[in-house]
Amino acid sequence: MGDSSQAASENSKCCNPKLSKCFSATLSRVVDSGIVMITFSSVCFATMAYFVKLVSDLPLMQVVFIRSFGSWIFVLLHNVLTKRVSLFGPRGLRLLLMFRGTCGFFAMSLYFVSVGILPLHDAVVISFVSPSFTSIFAAIFLKEPLRGPDVFGCLLGLVGVALIARPSFLHLSSDPNDSLSIVGVLPGLGNALLSSVASILTRKIGTRVEAYVLVNYFTFLSMCFSALSTLGLYILNKTGHVSYPPLLPMTPMQIANFVAIGTIGYFGQVCWNRGVQLERAATAATMGYTQVVVAFLISMVALHEKPVLLSFVGTGLIILSSLTVAFRETFLRLFSWQTIHDSYVRCLKKRHRPKSLVKDSEEHHDSL
Repeated sequence: MGDSSQAASENSKCCNPKLSKCFSATLSRVVDSGIVMITFSSVCFATMAYFVKLVSDLPLMQVVFIRSFGSWIFVLLHNVLTKRVSLFGPRGLRLLLMFRGTCGFFAMSLYFVSVGILPLHDAVVISFVSPSFTSIFAAIFLKEPLRGPDVFGCLLGLVGVALIARPSFLHLSSDPNDSLSIVGVLPGLGNALLSSVASILTRKIGTRVEAYVLVNYFTFLSMCFSALSTLGLYILNKTGHVSYPPLLPMTPMQIANFVAIGTIGYFGQVCWNRGVQLERAATAATMGYTQVVVAFLISMVALHEKPVLLSFVGTGLIILSSLTVAFRETFLRLFSWQTIHDSYVRCLKKRHRPKSLVKDSEEHHDSL
């Protein structure tokens, strides 16, 4: 009895490291999957948009500066804790990184304008014209082919977006007051265009720099541009050319909202950059539709908006769009059909081997 328990203990010691190594490798592949990263970043961005909505009564550049500063602090902390030596990346990529950060600043500013003017869900929905731009730019500049699942998922997502947004020119709503303000729509479309350019640049840079370096350029340049814009507004305000206030005092609740914006924005940006590095540009753009679903839920729960049937249908189509791309790009990678086929073929060969060869093989294994 003691011998058997000792043997079982020895067997568990032999097997557990292998099982642990296999489990950790699988978990690492799942966690570091581009699909997972993009999905998590979508949750972060939708949540951040809600907090931006709460501080939209403050000047735009003040919101942009504080959001960027909060995320930049996290970049510095990450650099100190991991003992990195450079936040600027390789010399040959710095101009591209600066261009990418500049596009990110203008895209974020236009997005905040749209969120401040339009209802939260509508502002998020309009930004998702971006996948169409991204797919076109990826085919032109990155020479990435448009695969069937990408096209199907993108079109399905756009149909879902249209059903949720219910723009007046599609006549999907009987309410004449349901149309969106053009002052909010145009910045949203501008954000979509610049976001697609930023995605293409991130994909072009690839894995040659870490994601936090991309965030460093984006947040630092956003701080610089917003600070210069605030200074310019202050001068124009003092000279009487404009009456727009450059800065306004903040309440404790607004400060708390800014802390949430900076924290959530940092993690969302890191995960988005990592996801775009790992996935094809068109795939990453299509999976970003998850943000629309999260924004829809936040609007319903936090803002107490009553959804209509078309919103539910559109949300379902967007989820189906994401699952289509996720199944094509992730599950087939983690559980390859080629691997399953090879295992099945080996099993058939073993079953059809002569019994004498099987017996000799087993005796040889026992002797070892």
